[in-house]
Amino acid sequence: ASTTAIQEVSSRIYEVVHSMMQRLRPSVLDNLGLGETLPEDVNAWQSRQPGTACMLTVNGNLKGLGEQHNITIYRIVQECLTNIAKYAAAHRVSIRLEVDGASTVGGDTDKSAGYIRLEIADDGAGFDVEARGRGLGLIGMRERVESLGGKFSIRSQPGAGTTLTAVLPLTLIESDA
Repeated sequence: ASTTAIQEVSSRIYEVVHSMMQRLRPSVLDNLGLGETLPEDVNAWQSRQPGTACMLTVNGNLKGLGEQHNITIYRIVQECLTNIAKYAAAHRVSIRLEVDGASTVGGDTDKSAGYIRLEIADDGAGFDVEARGRGLGLIGMRERVESLGGKFSIRSQPGAGTTLTAVLPLTLIESDA
């Protein structure tokens, strides 16, 4: 009897951990890539938010990005769209993703092999960025970006919308891919 109970508990634990891992690392990115996944997600969000116009602009090649960059960008866009739907009462949302590959200086590729810049702006309610009690979502986004050596900023004030900017450096390996 105890062996069966242990097997049942182990099976449940496996299912929970597997589900958590899938949520942390979305398989849709593996299957479709960021270039197809983002537009699909934005379109799905738009259909759930018919009163808000959402525009996605992508400049540059998303194919050579590493897994951590893909997941970070994907999760930031997801979190921002969730926050905008819940709190912003926005009429317009703009998502701009720019990938700038390696820059060459004097014929040598410099150590910064370029960058990814993500900017998400809305014309919604805004908020006081200095106020305490900001959500864990914003903290999580900042930590994801900074863990990749990037810079994260939020500009907002009550009644004036919000602009979130994340700039992630690319490595030479990613830019060559």
